[in-house]
Amino acid sequence: MIYLLFSILFSSSLLIFFKLFEKYKINSVLAIATNYLVAAFVGLFFIQPVPLSGPDINWIAISCCLGFMFSLIFNLSKMTTQKVGMGITSVAMKLGVVFPVLIGILFYSEDFQWINYVGLLLGFSSIYFINKPSKDVDYKQDKLIFILPILVWFGSGLCDSAVQLIQKSFPVPASNGMFSFTAFLSAATSSIAFVLFKRMKWDIKSLTGGIALGIPNYFSIYFLVKALQEMQKEFNMESSSLFMVNNLSIVILSVGIGLVLFREKLDRLKIFGLFLALVSLYLINYK
Repeated sequence: MIYLLFSILFSSSLLIFFKLFEKYKINSVLAIATNYLVAAFVGLFFIQPVPLSGPDINWIAISCCLGFMFSLIFNLSKMTTQKVGMGITSVAMKLGVVFPVLIGILFYSEDFQWINYVGLLLGFSSIYFINKPSKDVDYKQDKLIFILPILVWFGSGLCDSAVQLIQKSFPVPASNGMFSFTAFLSAATSSIAFVLFKRMKWDIKSLTGGIALGIPNYFSIYFLVKALQEMQKEFNMESSSLFMVNNLSIVILSVGIGLVLFREKLDRLKIFGLFLALVSLYLINYK
């Protein structure tokens, strides 16, 4: 349980950094590139080296692709936020959890009762209401408005599914930190290559922000992998349930952070969404 709590806390803390980047006019592209490099460096301290063999090329390839997806999804999310706003972008990213949920049920034959399915449906609904898109968006201004959220949704789902696949199929690299390190090193490589291609100039604020972000970003993935192993082994929680609980908890805690630290307001739909999320958490874990 402690690993799941740490995963939720570190993932939710990323919201604070993104808000601060916006407040202090930090170049988010440079900060994110720095963040991935720092995350890979932090990962060095958690690696337990083991001899590599031929089959290891499979998980290495998956983790490298995942790292590239990390970088790509960030840039797509930034474009989507600029085009249609944070609300739709948040919905698209959070609803990506449908991928690991369906994969767990269809391909891993995870045990679900009807009441758990009700919980999943309520969870998906709560994500929409909590992050309800703004009505101010002009959907006729750009065709990308329809394409970008779909790409963000699909990419976020692939990232969660890749973590699920690694934990299920390659437990050794997942548990000894090699998977996390490889993924973040790949993300750093692709992000820095993009920065160099665009000939962006580094500055102290971006470097500082990236360093501060890199540490919790690494642990958000590291503890998610650990939680997948712990919760299934000790509490018999299926991976599909854990991903849903993890995402819903991050949404709820992020709303709390916004209320306390950034004085964001809750309307009736958000309150209704939070209520649905709490009910969903109970039903998903009901046995």
